[in-house]
Amino acid sequence: MTEERRRSARMKARQGSQGQLRSTLTIDILDLSVDGVRFELSSPLRPQAVYDFRTVIGALTVATQLRITRCAAGGYRDDGRGGASSSSRPAVNSSGPTRPIGKPSS
Repeated sequence: MTEERRRSARMKARQGSQGQLRSTLTIDILDLSVDGVRFELSSPLRPQAVYDFRTVIGALTVATQLRITRCAAGGYRDDGRGGASSSSRPAVNSSGPTRPIGKPSS
């Protein structure tokens, strides 16, 4: 068995989990940990860039800044219009403290 190199364990996100970067880019969350998140989106991100990240987990809205450590092609996915679009899978680390900012608005 290989030793886990991550600082904290990843938890698989529920199917359909989404978040936002820069309040304009919707992302599909694949898994989460205390120190980062793995997600897919339709455009590549520049390594070392820092983005504001926001998502709702259970009853909390969570916001933090993420630093992109690398970004790779994620393949193709259904675009919902009978075609396919390419996706990117960036690797990220939380670059700031995670801030729960209250319950989601109803």
